[in-house]
Amino acid sequence: MAKKRQHYVPQVYMKAWETEVVKIAEPYKKFQGVYAFKQGVNFGDGANRDTIL
Repeated sequence: MAKKRQHYVPQVYMKAWETEVVKIAEPYKKFQGVYAFKQGVNFGDGANRDTIL
């Protein structure tokens, strides 16, 4: 069974880390978000703060 939203992080805290980011797949498209690091990858990928944690 897949688990979704295992941890709760207040949006106020996440907003402090929000900045202009890009996705690896679309480097020309900037948006407000945070960099998320995945296991086994040495660099972060831009993500919307609602989609992580």
